[in-house]
Amino acid sequence: MREACRRLDSIDRQTRLLCREMLDTTADKERVYADADVFQSGNCLRYGTYPAILGQNFWYWVTENKKRGRNYHDGRYWVCNSIRSLRKTFPSLTAYQIRHAINELINAGSLIKGNYNQTSYDRTIWYAFTDEGAAIFQKVELEKKKTTIPAI
Repeated sequence: MREACRRLDSIDRQTRLLCREMLDTTADKERVYADADVFQSGNCLRYGTYPAILGQNFWYWVTENKKRGRNYHDGRYWVCNSIRSLRKTFPSLTAYQIRHAINELINAGSLIKGNYNQTSYDRTIWYAFTDEGAAIFQKVELEKKKTTIPAI
């Protein structure tokens, strides 16, 4: 696990600490490796550190929903998440940082948001990738598969 963070030597201190926190708190170690690989792809430079991390997390869940055939609306697979649940996933990020990171992805044209809740009082926001965003994050996934770290 520490090897994934060693690859991030050129990234700033705060990003390395966030990666280490993810490695320590996440039970799904394969997802952590996928999240760590986002930095090698240039998405960190394209969007910024936090948008790249959140985008990679959304991509993971969108692909999981696609595998399981869940949350398919209007020709896209969606992930639904509240700011509160994202704060639990990324405890070192504030609600403002999460909201700002999501807005960066939306403004860049990589992410769209929608509302497919069954009740009108449910304010959970749904996110899906645009075709451009899906191409970018799918490229990250393909690069990750080419340079997979062997399990120890």
